[in-house]
Amino acid sequence: MDVTYQQILNMFFRKVEMSKCRIVVDDYGVSRMLRHFLNFLEKQGAEVVVTHEADERYLEVKAASLISKRIREEVIKRINENPEFQVEGLTVGSGNANDPQTLKWLERWHASGREWPWFVKRSFRTVRELENRSGIPEKRTPPIDERLLSKEFLEEFSKGCLSIKSSSVVCPYCGKLLKAVTFAIYKRGGRKSQELSASLVEGSLSTQGLPSGTIVDT
Repeated sequence: MDVTYQQILNMFFRKVEMSKCRIVVDDYGVSRMLRHFLNFLEKQGAEVVVTHEADERYLEVKAASLISKRIREEVIKRINENPEFQVEGLTVGSGNANDPQTLKWLERWHASGREWPWFVKRSFRTVRELENRSGIPEKRTPPIDERLLSKEFLEEFSKGCLSIKSSSVVCPYCGKLLKAVTFAIYKRGGRKSQELSASLVEGSLSTQGLPSGTIVDT
């Protein structure tokens, strides 16, 4: 959710002035990096509220909750009507964790040997138990990885300044501060051919706000 919230806010503020906005987040366990990002938006003039039970205290959160509930119900309805997602005539049901029909559908689908469809949350406890996976599910890495950012950039960012003048990347292998790097997209295990030796920095494009990739330190 941290990643999704940041992506939504990034798209939103391309069209709307921050100083005219209030951002209210229901605190589900907001990560440190999302808090950094929200702090940055606050320094830019936005009103930021992170609180528990936000839907009980803020009208906009209540409205968003009702809208999302309605959309979810429509999506579930279409999934149940689609024969592609039925197992021996059994449909998904409500999709809720305590719905016996949903639990039975999960068991049958897994027993069929087919891959989980797009709407199944694989971090769901029942799914992990069916797959014999233990432990706590890992959260998706946020778009900004602190380890790859310079101390100077983080200090400026926390003050509400997002400037390329202080933007630099720290190589996690040698600790060198890089002001200029070569970007390239790699398949996992791939490597760029060049005369100089290079180090691949995993996740660096994500750090810069792009979807995925690596940095080549030349």
